[in-house]
Amino acid sequence: MTEPSAPHEVPDEPESWDADWLVFYQQWRPKLLAFLISTTQHDTRFIEDVVQDSFLLHRRHWAGLDDPSKAHSYLFKIALRLLRRRALKESRYQPILPTGDDEGAQASQRRGSQPDTFGLADARCDVYAAIRKLPPRQAEAIGLRYFLDLPVRDIAEIQRITEGAVRSHLLLGRRHLAELLGEDLEAAPTREVPRESQ
Repeated sequence: MTEPSAPHEVPDEPESWDADWLVFYQQWRPKLLAFLISTTQHDTRFIEDVVQDSFLLHRRHWAGLDDPSKAHSYLFKIALRLLRRRALKESRYQPILPTGDDEGAQASQRRGSQPDTFGLADARCDVYAAIRKLPPRQAEAIGLRYFLDLPVRDIAEIQRITEGAVRSHLLLGRRHLAELLGEDLEAAPTREVPRESQ
Protein backbone atom coordinates (compact mmCIF):
# COMPACT_ATOMS: atom_id res chain seq x y z
CA MET A 1 0.00 0.00 0.00
CA THR A 2 1.30 3.44 -0.84
CA GLU A 3 1.63 6.16 1.77
CA PRO A 4 -1.07 8.85 1.54
CA SER A 5 0.13 12.09 0.06
CA ALA A 6 -0.39 15.59 1.37
CA PRO A 7 -3.61 17.26 0.19
CA HIS A 8 -3.57 17.92 -3.58
CA GLU A 9 -0.09 16.44 -3.92
CA VAL A 10 0.29 14.31 -7.05
CA PRO A 11 1.27 10.68 -6.32
CA ASP A 12 4.97 10.22 -6.90
CA GLU A 13 5.81 7.82 -9.73
CA PRO A 14 8.86 7.75 -12.04
CA GLU A 15 6.85 8.20 -15.22
CA SER A 16 5.93 11.58 -16.60
CA TRP A 17 2.38 12.64 -15.84
CA ASP A 18 -0.03 13.45 -18.65
CA ALA A 19 -1.20 17.08 -18.44
CA ASP A 20 -4.86 16.17 -18.89
CA TRP A 21 -4.67 13.59 -16.12
CA LEU A 22 -3.07 16.14 -13.79
CA VAL A 23 -6.02 18.47 -14.38
CA PHE A 24 -8.38 15.57 -13.70
CA TYR A 25 -6.49 14.71 -10.50
CA GLN A 26 -6.63 18.25 -9.14
CA GLN A 27 -10.35 18.48 -9.94
CA TRP A 28 -11.54 15.12 -8.63
CA ARG A 29 -9.24 14.32 -5.70
CA PRO A 30 -10.96 16.68 -3.23
CA LYS A 31 -14.37 15.49 -4.46
CA LEU A 32 -13.54 11.82 -4.01
CA LEU A 33 -11.98 12.45 -0.60
CA ALA A 34 -14.96 14.48 0.64
CA PHE A 35 -17.45 11.96 -0.78
CA LEU A 36 -15.87 9.03 1.07
CA ILE A 37 -15.49 11.01 4.31
CA SER A 38 -19.12 12.15 4.14
CA THR A 39 -20.67 8.77 3.37
CA THR A 40 -18.61 6.20 5.31
CA GLN A 41 -17.68 5.46 8.92
CA HIS A 42 -13.96 5.01 8.19
CA ASP A 43 -11.31 7.32 9.64
CA THR A 44 -9.53 9.84 7.45
CA ARG A 45 -6.23 7.97 7.27
CA PHE A 46 -7.97 4.86 5.95
CA ILE A 47 -9.87 6.93 3.37
CA GLU A 48 -6.74 8.81 2.25
CA ASP A 49 -5.06 5.47 1.56
CA VAL A 50 -8.01 4.41 -0.58
CA VAL A 51 -8.05 7.73 -2.47
CA GLN A 52 -4.31 7.61 -3.11
CA ASP A 53 -4.32 4.05 -4.43
CA SER A 54 -7.45 4.70 -6.48
CA PHE A 55 -5.70 7.47 -8.39
CA LEU A 56 -2.60 5.37 -8.93
CA LEU A 57 -4.73 2.61 -10.47
CA HIS A 58 -6.73 5.13 -12.46
CA ARG A 59 -3.56 6.69 -13.90
CA ARG A 60 -2.32 3.34 -15.18
CA HIS A 61 -5.45 2.93 -17.32
CA TRP A 62 -5.88 6.60 -18.30
CA ALA A 63 -4.62 6.24 -21.86
CA GLY A 64 -6.81 3.20 -22.50
CA LEU A 65 -10.15 4.67 -21.43
CA ASP A 66 -12.74 4.19 -24.17
CA ASP A 67 -14.73 7.27 -23.16
CA PRO A 68 -12.74 10.08 -21.43
CA SER A 69 -16.01 11.69 -20.34
CA LYS A 70 -16.54 8.68 -18.08
CA ALA A 71 -13.15 8.99 -16.37
CA HIS A 72 -14.78 10.11 -13.11
CA SER A 73 -17.14 7.10 -13.14
CA TYR A 74 -14.17 4.77 -13.56
CA LEU A 75 -12.37 6.51 -10.68
CA PHE A 76 -15.29 6.13 -8.28
CA LYS A 77 -15.78 2.51 -9.36
CA ILE A 78 -12.15 1.80 -8.44
CA ALA A 79 -12.43 3.67 -5.14
CA LEU A 80 -15.57 1.88 -3.97
CA ARG A 81 -14.14 -1.50 -4.92
CA LEU A 82 -10.96 -0.80 -2.93
CA LEU A 83 -12.96 0.57 -0.02
CA ARG A 84 -15.17 -2.52 0.21
CA ARG A 85 -12.27 -4.94 -0.05
CA ARG A 86 -10.20 -3.20 2.59
CA ALA A 87 -13.15 -2.67 4.90
CA LEU A 88 -13.93 -6.39 4.70
CA LYS A 89 -10.32 -7.28 5.37
CA GLU A 90 -10.16 -4.87 8.30
CA SER A 91 -13.37 -6.29 9.80
CA ARG A 92 -11.78 -9.74 9.93
CA TYR A 93 -8.96 -8.51 12.15
CA GLN A 94 -10.65 -6.65 14.96
CA PRO A 95 -8.59 -6.37 18.19
CA ILE A 96 -9.68 -8.75 20.95
CA LEU A 97 -9.03 -6.24 23.73
CA PRO A 98 -10.28 -2.63 23.71
CA THR A 99 -7.62 -0.02 23.04
CA GLY A 100 -9.12 2.58 25.35
CA ASP A 101 -9.35 5.12 22.51
CA ASP A 102 -12.62 6.61 21.41
CA GLU A 103 -11.91 5.88 17.76
CA GLY A 104 -15.34 7.00 16.60
CA ALA A 105 -14.94 10.40 18.24
CA GLN A 106 -11.45 10.79 16.81
CA ALA A 107 -12.64 9.88 13.32
CA SER A 108 -15.51 12.34 13.60
CA GLN A 109 -13.14 15.06 14.76
CA ARG A 110 -10.79 14.40 11.84
CA ARG A 111 -13.71 14.53 9.39
CA GLY A 112 -14.74 17.87 10.82
CA SER A 113 -11.34 19.34 9.94
CA GLN A 114 -11.79 18.58 6.22
CA PRO A 115 -12.58 21.41 3.77
CA ASP A 116 -16.25 21.89 2.92
CA THR A 117 -15.84 20.64 -0.66
CA PHE A 118 -19.58 20.30 -1.24
CA GLY A 119 -20.40 23.84 -0.08
CA LEU A 120 -22.66 22.64 2.72
CA ALA A 121 -21.12 24.59 5.59
CA ASP A 122 -24.56 25.96 6.43
CA ALA A 123 -26.20 22.53 6.37
CA ARG A 124 -26.82 20.68 9.61
CA CYS A 125 -24.08 18.29 10.74
CA ASP A 126 -26.67 15.68 11.69
CA VAL A 127 -27.46 15.20 7.99
CA TYR A 128 -23.93 13.90 7.43
CA ALA A 129 -24.15 11.73 10.55
CA ALA A 130 -27.46 10.28 9.34
CA ILE A 131 -26.08 9.50 5.89
CA ARG A 132 -23.20 7.55 7.48
CA LYS A 133 -25.77 5.37 9.27
CA LEU A 134 -27.41 4.31 6.01
CA PRO A 135 -26.63 0.95 4.39
CA PRO A 136 -23.50 1.42 2.25
CA ARG A 137 -25.27 1.21 -1.12
CA GLN A 138 -27.83 3.81 -0.08
CA ALA A 139 -25.20 6.15 1.36
CA GLU A 140 -23.13 5.85 -1.83
CA ALA A 141 -26.13 6.56 -4.06
CA ILE A 142 -27.19 9.57 -1.97
CA GLY A 143 -23.65 10.99 -1.99
CA LEU A 144 -23.08 10.45 -5.71
CA ARG A 145 -26.47 11.88 -6.67
CA TYR A 146 -26.83 14.82 -4.32
CA PHE A 147 -23.26 15.77 -3.37
CA LEU A 148 -21.66 15.22 -6.78
CA ASP A 149 -24.79 15.73 -8.92
CA LEU A 150 -24.08 12.63 -11.00
CA PRO A 151 -26.88 11.27 -13.20
CA VAL A 152 -28.50 7.95 -12.36
CA ARG A 153 -26.85 6.21 -15.33
CA ASP A 154 -23.36 7.16 -14.04
CA ILE A 155 -24.21 5.99 -10.53
CA ALA A 156 -25.43 2.67 -11.95
CA GLU A 157 -22.11 2.24 -13.74
CA ILE A 158 -20.12 3.11 -10.62
CA GLN A 159 -22.11 0.79 -8.35
CA ARG A 160 -22.36 -1.91 -11.04
CA ILE A 161 -26.13 -2.19 -10.71
CA THR A 162 -29.12 -1.26 -12.84
CA GLU A 163 -30.56 2.25 -13.02
CA GLY A 164 -33.73 0.90 -11.43
CA ALA A 165 -31.70 -0.39 -8.49
CA VAL A 166 -30.06 3.03 -8.12
CA ARG A 167 -33.46 4.72 -7.98
CA SER A 168 -34.54 2.18 -5.38
CA HIS A 169 -31.46 2.94 -3.24
CA LEU A 170 -32.14 6.66 -3.55
CA LEU A 171 -35.78 6.25 -2.55
CA LEU A 172 -35.01 3.97 0.40
CA GLY A 173 -32.10 6.18 1.42
CA ARG A 174 -34.33 9.24 1.54
CA ARG A 175 -36.92 7.37 3.58
CA HIS A 176 -34.31 6.17 6.05
CA LEU A 177 -32.92 9.69 6.33
CA ALA A 178 -36.42 10.95 7.10
CA GLU A 179 -36.70 8.39 9.91
CA LEU A 180 -33.23 9.18 11.29
CA LEU A 181 -33.75 12.94 11.18
CA GLY A 182 -37.38 12.82 12.24
CA GLU A 183 -38.39 15.08 9.38
CA ASP A 184 -40.63 15.22 6.37
CA LEU A 185 -38.08 15.22 3.55
CA GLU A 186 -40.60 16.37 0.98
CA ALA A 187 -40.83 19.64 2.90
CA ALA A 188 -37.09 19.91 3.58
CA PRO A 189 -34.91 22.47 1.80
CA THR A 190 -33.66 21.15 -1.53
CA ARG A 191 -30.08 22.07 -0.64
CA GLU A 192 -29.97 19.65 2.29
CA VAL A 193 -31.99 16.73 0.96
CA PRO A 194 -32.82 17.22 -2.75
CA ARG A 195 -35.74 15.48 -4.36
CA GLU A 196 -34.92 12.83 -6.92
CA SER A 197 -35.52 13.91 -10.51
CA GLN A 198 -36.47 11.45 -13.20
